[in-house]
Amino acid sequence: PVVVAVCNVGEHSQRIRLYDPVIDPIQPIFARTGSYFLQYLAGENQLSINYDHEEVLVDDDGNGESEILYSVLSETWPENPFSLLDDMGFEPFSRSEIDIPTEHLLTPEDQLFLRQLQEIVDRNDLISLRNLLAEDVTVARNDPDESDGSDNSVGIEVFFDYWGLNQDSQNSWLWPVLNRLIEAGGMRSQTETGARLTLPFYQRLFPAELSSLSHGLVIGFKVLLRATPSASSAPLARISHEPALVVDEVGDLGGEPTRWLQIILGDGTIGYLEARHFAFSGGALALFEDQGEGWRLKNFVLDWEGEIQDQSGDDLDRTSG
Repeated sequence: PVVVAVCNVGEHSQRIRLYDPVIDPIQPIFARTGSYFLQYLAGENQLSINYDHEEVLVDDDGNGESEILYSVLSETWPENPFSLLDDMGFEPFSRSEIDIPTEHLLTPEDQLFLRQLQEIVDRNDLISLRNLLAEDVTVARNDPDESDGSDNSVGIEVFFDYWGLNQDSQNSWLWPVLNRLIEAGGMRSQTETGARLTLPFYQRLFPAELSSLSHGLVIGFKVLLRATPSASSAPLARISHEPALVVDEVGDLGGEPTRWLQIILGDGTIGYLEARHFAFSGGALALFEDQGEGWRLKNFVLDWEGEIQDQSGDDLDRTSG
């Protein structure tokens, strides 16, 4: 819901403000002021606004004389909400949040294990990591539950060779990949052989009808979707664990080092999200199993629709070289 407030300002100006109580009940998400007049027309999916703007021009000769010019400006909010969707042939999809079912929630012991795993990753602790690997740990090119095994490699030494841990373990890409998986959170399930811990949780829950090459998930709770790629731009919505289609990656308008993704939500809402709050659904997947001796990394599944990618979409080398 959006609340429209129009009021007089000063002696002759008019101002319009738009509020979204869900996002921020105090600060407007959009505001404009007309020097002498302001008109607006609410359409089905867009607000059209016309207002005049006063500009004072001072002579360059320094005699102090000035001239006041008035111009009429026209804007729409939000800007062109459907042109991009039409160009892309966008097909709407469900905007429901992806939540972990109650039966798959982590136990306190699981959460403790993930904290310990995070400490291992933070230290790049190769010895402790090795102790968490199952003897038959599998590096899979696709989901091992659906694979014939032809593209899988088995064994601790194979795992070490694949990630370059025997050559330059401190700079292996395994550490940042594991870090992202832990940050995203996990889910517990039960198999015939024991308990399973899946990182990240959404890999098993992501809608099958959405492509993992173009769609992903907003990671976090009530993350702000903004009108432009800037932390100071107007917020459009707060979103939690929702699937989204990625349109583009851009830099920060203010020159900050923040990376932004332009995304489209299932109902066609278009906005910008900090890239750190987004994960592609086709990324890596870690499967831990507990067969009575504690959690052991059983399968490390790579992106089965392409190379492992970082959040910018660039391919990652598996070692620093």
